[in-house]
Amino acid sequence: MPTSSFDDVRRLLVRRWDVGDLQEIKALASGWRVETHRGPLLLAPCGDLDRRRVLFQHEVTTALGAVGLPVAGPLPDRKGRTVVASGGLRYALYPWMQGRPLDGLELSLTQCGEVGGLLGRLHAALEQVAPPVQQALMVRTARAADTLAHADRLLAEYRTGGFPPDEPARLLRRRELLAGLADHQPPDGDAFTTGYLHGDFHAGRLLFDWAGEVNAVLGWDRLHLGPIAGEVVRAAVLLFGHEDLDLERIEVFVRGYLGEFTLDSAQVQSAVHRLWWEHLCDLDGDAALAEWWTGHLDETLDVFAAAYRPARPPVTPGSATSRDPGYDPVTYDPAAYDPAVDGPAGYDPAGYEPEEYGFRPEDFDPSEFTLEDEVLEYAEGYP
Repeated sequence: MPTSSFDDVRRLLVRRWDVGDLQEIKALASGWRVETHRGPLLLAPCGDLDRRRVLFQHEVTTALGAVGLPVAGPLPDRKGRTVVASGGLRYALYPWMQGRPLDGLELSLTQCGEVGGLLGRLHAALEQVAPPVQQALMVRTARAADTLAHADRLLAEYRTGGFPPDEPARLLRRRELLAGLADHQPPDGDAFTTGYLHGDFHAGRLLFDWAGEVNAVLGWDRLHLGPIAGEVVRAAVLLFGHEDLDLERIEVFVRGYLGEFTLDSAQVQSAVHRLWWEHLCDLDGDAALAEWWTGHLDETLDVFAAAYRPARPPVTPGSATSRDPGYDPVTYDPAAYDPAVDGPAGYDPAGYEPEEYGFRPEDFDPSEFTLEDEVLEYAEGYP
């Protein structure tokens, strides 16, 4: 909660910005919502960042908004300044961004792809509006030996008492898991394509309008240089991970990203491996997600890799092509199909063998068959 009084805020606004008539000021956790006859505004403290970093952040966010991205830059005061000092603190004034937050698991698959595409457009725009970046960045990794030694120190402290009763058992399970996977430690000093990153891209930083589109990307105070693949993978995990990872949403998200920004697949795979390892070595982190991810590491790597392959078009249930066991929607060419030569699509009477489809006539008992059972079985298997 801000510490400045409402009178101080009112005087600061009137003195430094051309805000017109002030109708109401409401204190928020992040600053003050200011109601004016021109619309709502947000007065926010600049935090502990040094002035140079704050001004760079303001320059970048203003440029991103200018190219049509849903990013709000600060409003300059009467002297053209975006950072205003008062009472030992620094402030910036922003337009109020309308919208509502949505959890990543509330998003439809279409929205997941759109959010991925938005992150891709942000990275592409950051390359244009921010200064050139020296390539490439060498990324270090946590060492298994160091984490195991830290776990042993904590376990020794737990034996003295004064800790939650289940904490030693939890830590011991994590230590055993890490010790068994020490040979999976990522290589130290991998090189990654580097760029300016949002730094904290997750559901809490996105506001959606009532049509379900992103209306604002908030939280640019962590803008920094880093590996681009790392932000893509971390954003996917933050958006679609809780006690496990929603791999279907993640694939669609990454596919949407790649439609807007080109990124080497090997770097993405390495970033997945590294973030999993980071979770595994975080002794205070989410144990459920770390354990689930460990059991599904290969599957997770495959999902991120799948985003680089052509998407399969949907097949209409009940169509001839969907009934054909050999039908591949990626390679199927309708123009190459000739009924006179190929016969009915998906069916070759001469080559039909009932046993291949799991049916043997001698096993069929009409007395055990009911139409209701057949309908229910079909309905349960319907996509």
